[in-house]
Amino acid sequence: MPEGSTRQIITAKLGISESNDFKLLEILGGECAGALSILPEGQEMSASGSYEPLAHEDLRLSLAGAQQKIPLFYKDGKFFLSHGSFASSHILKPAIPGFEGIVQN
Repeated sequence: MPEGSTRQIITAKLGISESNDFKLLEILGGECAGALSILPEGQEMSASGSYEPLAHEDLRLSLAGAQQKIPLFYKDGKFFLSHGSFASSHILKPAIPGFEGIVQN
């Protein structure tokens, strides 16, 4: 779930309260990282999707939260960006200068 200023921006744009986790899950739940998707009752997950191969220089940090991160699928030594209902397998988090151990946390 988005945190901090990212959450403020998203909830303002959606016109909902920052504290309304359930409404955020209703709207953003289908876009969770990993193999978990949270959808409104009666809505089915699409089985379509794809994996886009990425070179190191193509990586962009996009997951919400206090620390920048990106969900990726990793196979055979290569990274892929997942689209649609295809799951990610890893979350890449870069180190932050001055915050020892932040990646592990």
